[in-house]
Amino acid sequence: MDGFLGVRSGAHGPWARSWTYPATAASVPRCRRAVLKALRSHGVLGEAADSAALLVTELAGNAVEHAGGRPAGKFTVVLGRRDEWLRIEVRDGGRPLTLRQRSSAPEVTATAGRGLFLVQALSGSWGVRSTPGGKAVWCVLGVC
Repeated sequence: MDGFLGVRSGAHGPWARSWTYPATAASVPRCRRAVLKALRSHGVLGEAADSAALLVTELAGNAVEHAGGRPAGKFTVVLGRRDEWLRIEVRDGGRPLTLRQRSSAPEVTATAGRGLFLVQALSGSWGVRSTPGGKAVWCVLGVC
C-alpha cells in the first residue's frame, strides 16, 4: 500500500480507515453507511460525501458480483484522505481483470456497464490493480 493510505491522524489531517465485509448484497448498504459515518466524523459533508457514498456503493457492488459465491468470499474497503483528496479502494478475491476507461456512456438499453462509467465520471482518476488474492479497484475524489 502506498503512503497515501498509510497515515492516521486527527480529524482534519491525513487519515485512513478500512472495513471488511462478506461478499453479499446485504454488505453494500452497511459499507455505504460506515463510509458516510467516517466521512462525517472527518468533516467531509454535502456533495463530496454523497459522491463518495455513490462511488463506494458502485465499487462494493462490483466486488460482491465478482467475489460473491466463493467460499469465504469477502471484500475490503479502504478509505483515506490527504489534503483535498479522498481515495476509495475496494479489494476483492475475484479474478484479476483489466478495465478500460470508457469514452462514452453505456447505451440506454444496456443492462450492465453503468457502475464504472459513474466511477469514471465522478472521480478525478481511477484504476484497477492486481493483488495477491484478487484485485483492487480504486478512485480518487476531490473534497474541500
